Amino acid sequence: MPPAAEPLPAGVAKLLDDAQRALARKQPAVARAAAERAVAMLPARAETHDTLRSVYLALGQPDKALPAALRAAELAPDHPGVLSCLGDVLLELGRKDESLDAFRKALALEEANPDRWIDLAAVLLRLNRLIDAQELLERAIARHPDNRALPFRLAAAYMEQGRSDLAARLLADALLTDLSDPQLAGFLCTVSNYMDPPDRAQIIARHRNFGRIVDLLDRQPRLTHTLPPARSDGTFPGRGRDGRIRVGFLSSDLRSHSVAFFAEPLLTALPANRFEVAVFATSPIEDDTTRRLRAAMRRRDPQALWAGVARHDGDALARAIADAKIDILIELNGLTAGNRYDALRFKPAPLIITYLGYPNTTGLSAVDLRIVDSITDPPAPHVPSSDAASTERLVRIDPCFLCYHPPAIDANAPDLGLPDAARDSEDPSLPAVTFASFNTLTKLGQTCVATWSRVLHEVPGSRLLIKSGPLGDDRTRAATAQRFAQHGIDPSRLVLRGFNTTTRDHLSEYRRVDIALDTFPYAGTTTTCEALLMGVPVVSLCPPDALHATRVGGSLLAQVNLSDLAAPTPDAFVRTAVALAADGARRAALRTTLRDTLLTGPLCDVPAFTARFADTLSSAWHALRTKSRP
Repeated sequence: MPPAAEPLPAGVAKLLDDAQRALARKQPAVARAAAERAVAMLPARAETHDTLRSVYLALGQPDKALPAALRAAELAPDHPGVLSCLGDVLLELGRKDESLDAFRKALALEEANPDRWIDLAAVLLRLNRLIDAQELLERAIARHPDNRALPFRLAAAYMEQGRSDLAARLLADALLTDLSDPQLAGFLCTVSNYMDPPDRAQIIARHRNFGRIVDLLDRQPRLTHTLPPARSDGTFPGRGRDGRIRVGFLSSDLRSHSVAFFAEPLLTALPANRFEVAVFATSPIEDDTTRRLRAAMRRRDPQALWAGVARHDGDALARAIADAKIDILIELNGLTAGNRYDALRFKPAPLIITYLGYPNTTGLSAVDLRIVDSITDPPAPHVPSSDAASTERLVRIDPCFLCYHPPAIDANAPDLGLPDAARDSEDPSLPAVTFASFNTLTKLGQTCVATWSRVLHEVPGSRLLIKSGPLGDDRTRAATAQRFAQHGIDPSRLVLRGFNTTTRDHLSEYRRVDIALDTFPYAGTTTTCEALLMGVPVVSLCPPDALHATRVGGSLLAQVNLSDLAAPTPDAFVRTAVALAADGARRAALRTTLRDTLLTGPLCDVPAFTARFADTLSSAWHALRTKSRP
C-alpha cells in the first residue's frame, strides 16, 4: 500500500485495517465489504483502491482487481509499489507485455530495491525471454550482492536455457551462505537432475541434504493418526466409508500440465469398492483440465473430496489432510515447483507415497514409499542398485510405473499422415529425414547437443526440429542455434519453434517428423508418449548405471516393443539413430502401426494398470498396519 501523503481519516484507516485482518483470517467477503466501503468514503486516495485490488486478487478475481489497480496507479503514478501491484494483476490476466511495462517503470523508480529487479525478472521468465532475464539478474546481483533471492532467479534463467551446470554452481555457492535454506537446497536438487555429465553420488547427497535441512527446520511434533483395529479376518480397514482406504492426491499440477495425463487414470478408475479418492489441489489455477478431472472423479464417487488449498500454509495444509482422515497420501510434485515439503514434514497421513511428478527421491524422512518400475530403477543385484539412491523404500509396478491417458483421439489427435506426403504437398525441397525433439530446453544438456550434432553429421541432408516455449524468443533461439554451431551444425539445418496454441496443432507437428530424439540426462516422458501416439519412433539413452531420470525412455519404449531404440551409450545412440534414418521401410511400418501398439498395450491399459496400482496400495497399507500393530 502506498504511503499516505497525509493521514487517512480514522474511519477509512480502520476499514482498510479491517479488510487486511479479514484476509488474514480467510474471510474474503468481510474483507471485500470493508474495502468497498473505504473506496466509497475516500475514492481519491490510492490506498483504498489498492486494498480493494488485493482483496479481489485474494478472491481469485483478477478481472475485478484490474479497475482498482488501474485507478490506484492513476492516483499514484510515481509509486513503485502501486505499479508493481498493477503488474501483478496484468500478469494474472495474461496481459504480459503490459505487465512488463508496469514492472519496468517500477524498477526505474526504485532501483535500490532488489524486489523490483526480481519482479521484472519474473515477468521476463514468464515471457520466455530467458537471455533478457539472465542479463537483468546478473546486473541486479552486481548491484545487490548480498540478496539471497537473486541467485535463485538467475539459476532459473540459466536452467531454462539448458545451462544446468551454471545454475548448479550458482545455487551451491548461494547455499554456502545459508546452509539451512530449504528452498535453495531443494532447487539445487532439482537442477542436479539435469546436470551433464550426471554425478550419481553428488545427486544422491544433495537430496539427502535437503531432507536433513527440512527435518531441522523447527521441532514441531508430527501429527498423530488414530487408525481402526484389524478386522476379524486379519485385514485392516481404512477410515473411509465401509472401511475403504482413503487415498489423497496432493498436487499443484492437476491442470493443463503433463502430470494430468498420467494422474487421470488413478483419480477416475481406482476400484471404488476398495478406495475413496480425495484431491488436495495446491495451485490457484483452475482450467478446463481441472474441471474435467474433478467432474470425472465425482462421477466415480459423488462424495469425493476435491479441496482447493492453494492459500494454505504448511501447517494448515497438513491439518486439512489429517482432518480428512487420509490413510494414504500420494504426492505428485516431489521437489518440482509447487511442492509442499512444508506440509509433508508434519506427516499428515499415516502412509505417504511420492509418485509421478519427480524423477528422484524427495530426501524427506516423512515420505515412506516411491513408486517406480524395474527398468527405471533396476533392483539388486543390479550394480549400482537403485534402492540405495532413495530415502524412500522403492515399490516397483511392472511392466511400467506409468499409465498414459492420451488426449481424446477424435478431438485432439490429428490423422497420422505420412511425413513424405506432408513434405510433397507443402515443400518438396525439405530433406529426406527430419529428427525432432519437443522437450523443454532445460533438458538439452551439453552431451545431448553434442550427440544430436553427431547424428546430423552422420545423416547428410537431415535436419533437426526443436520445439520448446522459449524458442519463440529471438535471443533464446539464436543462443540455442549457437550451441549447435559449436559442433559444426549450420543454422540452416535447424528448425527452432515456440509452442503451438492447441494440442491438435502441437501433435500435428509430428507429421513432419521421422524420428524423435530423446533428451538426456533427463529423458522425456509426455513428449515420448506423444511421439509414439503420432507414429514416430523415439531413440532414447538408457545407460545401465543411470538414475531414474535418464532411464524413463527405456521403460516407455519397452511398452511398445521398441527396446532396441533404447541405447546404452551416446555412441550407441548415434548408431541407432543413423540406422533408423536409413531404414525407411521400418519407419513407414511404424508410422501406421505404432499408435495402435501404444493404445492397446500396457502403457494405456487403464483397467490393468489401476488393478496393479490398487494391489500395491493395499499391500502397502497392510504392511504399515502390520508393522504398527501393538
